[in-house]
Amino acid sequence: MKPFACLLALTLAAAGPAAAHQDPFSDQWCAGGEVVELETFEIPGPVLNAFRQSPACAFGTVDRDCGVFDDDYYAARSFSTAHCVRAASNMIQAGNVISIIPVVTGPDTFLGPNHHAAYQAASGLSGVCLVCRSRSNLPTHPGVPSHPAR
Repeated sequence: MKPFACLLALTLAAAGPAAAHQDPFSDQWCAGGEVVELETFEIPGPVLNAFRQSPACAFGTVDRDCGVFDDDYYAARSFSTAHCVRAASNMIQAGNVISIIPVVTGPDTFLGPNHHAAYQAASGLSGVCLVCRSRSNLPTHPGVPSHPAR
């Protein structure tokens, strides 16, 4: 398997809260780490539709795939997770990532209680990628390593 594919699979497993119907801002998410807002995203509907029809949709998911059996909602969650993992790839390679989650901010049909039926991939998706990074790798002062040279 390619190194990035392995990295993506491992990170998707670590990003488990992204696939759940739970608020990622629980007391337990990122306990012991620091939350970093990595980037905002706007994913166009045609991109999500193409992803839903591709074999890539199934990559990294556990006991699911986003094709025939899953809805647009699940495919969009999978894509947003993969997008955030890609955006955090440099941080992942540096070894200071605990967890990555996409926090979707729109459209309203994605956020509503009937999201599996109401949301259409053609509507696109917007949100923000959050990273929980290890405090042990954070500098104690901007530009100063937390572990002095020996």
